[in-house]
Amino acid sequence: MNDARAEADRGGALLRRACGAPPPSLRQRYGEQCAALAAVGVPSLAERPAEARLGEFMSGAAAGLLAEWQSGDALRKQLALVTHCEAEAARHEHLARALETQLARDGEATKASVAKVAEAQAAEKGAIFERLRAKVRLR
Repeated sequence: MNDARAEADRGGALLRRACGAPPPSLRQRYGEQCAALAAVGVPSLAERPAEARLGEFMSGAAAGLLAEWQSGDALRKQLALVTHCEAEAARHEHLARALETQLARDGEATKASVAKVAEAQAAEKGAIFERLRAKVRLR
């Protein structure tokens, strides 16, 4: 169980570090979404107190019953943590997809804006060319 706790704590730390580091350009432009994405609520698995571990090693029916009860309680807590982490992962997936959609929308708007500017530049070039041509003909 201690190995599982250590592995889960390491995974939680990696998840916190990954979600807490969106690129600065994203944080600047999409602050609200990035703040929600960086708010990771991953609990760490609690170490059982020494008395609980000692009870598991004691002999006798009462000690065995106590150890079994404590193990069941620990498993229920671990299951609750796993369920919480699954919900947290689903929430982050939803936030990441929303951010991805927003980025795609903003990208399309930027493309349209660039296309309009290119059209305006082409029209301005044409107008300048025609004015110069008219001046040259007058001379």
